[in-house]
Amino acid sequence: MANGQPFFGGIPTDIDVRRMRDAFPKDTLKEGKLITYEEIENVIGSKRKEFRFKTVTNRWRKLVEKECEIVIGCVPSKGLIVNDDHEKVDLMGTKLRSAARACKRSLVVSSRVETKNLTSEEKKEFTHRGACAGAMIASARIRGQKSLPTL
Repeated sequence: MANGQPFFGGIPTDIDVRRMRDAFPKDTLKEGKLITYEEIENVIGSKRKEFRFKTVTNRWRKLVEKECEIVIGCVPSKGLIVNDDHEKVDLMGTKLRSAARACKRSLVVSSRVETKNLTSEEKKEFTHRGACAGAMIASARIRGQKSLPTL
């Protein structure tokens, strides 16, 4: 505590993230590798039901993705898995559907705006945001087919 003030920023995750990186280095993160929740609990000292567990693992996953271009997903009740290209495509679809739902909600909110109460600048912003949301929804409806692996 500096100057007698309580620390409201939370407990830094750097130490636990470093432990994760040491326990699971980049060269061991091959596609399909499953890291069980128990392994992670032993490394960071937090149970998977605790907020700390999720905070540390999310930060570690983001760092690994940013620095190593390795996407790590979840296997419910088992652990974390290094995604292969097929799983990345599935994740893309999930994220796109989520974004489309958020855009639809944005358009619902826009239908409740009284534009006569807006300034000219706000009207421009309103029109632009509505057009962006519409374009995102339209792009979400265009779904590509998964290609089958070639033999």
